[in-house]
Amino acid sequence: MTRPTPEHEPQDAAVSAAFRGLDTPEPPPALDAAILAAARAAVAEAPPSSAEVVAFPRRRRETRRWLALAATLVLAVGVSWQLRDSADHGLPAPAPATAPVEQEAPAVLATPPATEAEQRAAKPAAPAPARRAESAAAPAPRAEPQAAAEAAPPVAAPPAPAATAPAAPPLAAPAAAEATADAAAPAAKALAPAIAAQRARADHTDGAEAEREAAITTIRRLLAAGRPDEARERLQDFRRRWPDAVLPPDLTALAAAP
Repeated sequence: MTRPTPEHEPQDAAVSAAFRGLDTPEPPPALDAAILAAARAAVAEAPPSSAEVVAFPRRRRETRRWLALAATLVLAVGVSWQLRDSADHGLPAPAPATAPVEQEAPAVLATPPATEAEQRAAKPAAPAPARRAESAAAPAPRAEPQAAAEAAPPVAAPPAPAATAPAAPPLAAPAAAEATADAAAPAAKALAPAIAAQRARADHTDGAEAEREAAITTIRRLLAAGRPDEARERLQDFRRRWPDAVLPPDLTALAAAP
């Protein structure tokens, strides 16, 4: 509280002095002591309270915990789903593989199947080089026992017939291999024309396939250039030359057009 300054004091000094001379009306200390004693007595005489202390339920805390866990799971699933979508959009689209199949179809159909006689003739032709290689490599064991016999020192050893007896099987092996190679040589010579014919047929098939692809490409270029009449003429020539060839869908539509 701000004390009054001298200029704000009452003008009548006598009245002010009279007020200052009066005693302040304050209660005696005995009254305060009596009031405190009465309050203590009232508290001591009051009966104990029958109210029970009830613990605050913790359901709210558990509910908040479960809600926080559910929100975290939803957030994690949403983020992972967005990352998965972005990864799927970033992958390049696979190239269509239908066009090569249509182009390779005429080659598969135009290739004539091999006859059973050619297949049987082609199977025994493979072992001939192997037998020749065996016949060329077999005489090597013939020199090994001789070199071992020459390098061995003349120490106490069994008689000579016992040492030379194991060398007989290597001598018989080259003879058997040579006989087998000689027996297989006529069969290989007989199969040589069939193998050559099969190779020529394969080369001819590859050349015919290249010619068919070139003819189809020419017809498509004529169609793209707006010359359908010339394209039909080329298509008729194509059908006369290769009647068994399968046409692509676009050329099939051109052939069916009036």
